Amino acid sequence: MCSLSPPNLLQSYITPDDNGSNDAFMEQLARAGFDEVLAGIGEHFGLESLSCFYVTYIAVRHCVQAYMHSDSDDTHIFNLILPVHQVEGSDPELVLGADHDVPFHVPYRYERQAGILVGKDGQHGTAPVDYRGTGDMRMVASIYMGDFNKSNVGSYVRDWQDPPYPNYERGQLAKALLTRKHWVRDDPSVNITSALYLSDSDVTDVL
Repeated sequence: MCSLSPPNLLQSYITPDDNGSNDAFMEQLARAGFDEVLAGIGEHFGLESLSCFYVTYIAVRHCVQAYMHSDSDDTHIFNLILPVHQVEGSDPELVLGADHDVPFHVPYRYERQAGILVGKDGQHGTAPVDYRGTGDMRMVASIYMGDFNKSNVGSYVRDWQDPPYPNYERGQLAKALLTRKHWVRDDPSVNITSALYLSDSDVTDVL
């Protein structure tokens, strides 16, 4: 699935839109050792589990102004952003900070072979840029993950706007987020590969 952003932001999203394509993406993450990344995030933040629920590529050619926002609204939801293609000599590509009582913005340049994790109440936005007429763009991969449980999954599912993984109806999505775990603190048998073998019939009524 591909979608476009508003006129002041020339940005395209390329997102898996079914279980098969999503599982193929997750399988490549497993082959690259992403289980270790999930374990590091979970242990660092003292989480109980992590479910990767939304993966996408984002390509940007033009941005007038950074739209500062949070993907998590102060919950245990994180967005790991990884650079895929950068324009040589470009200004910083991301703005970090907040638009609270005392706004502050910090420019950030993506680093090759490294990702940046955003979440909780911290805000971020695409930095202003104009690659139009150059034939170039910048592209990142975003991997959203969260520590979901029975007490928080309902409010999250109601507020989520982007296409989620898997592409279930909202009631089924809540069950999937609680069932398809990719890391669990006290269960080393749970990983990305084990979640790949869960069929729709395994997404049980856990609410």
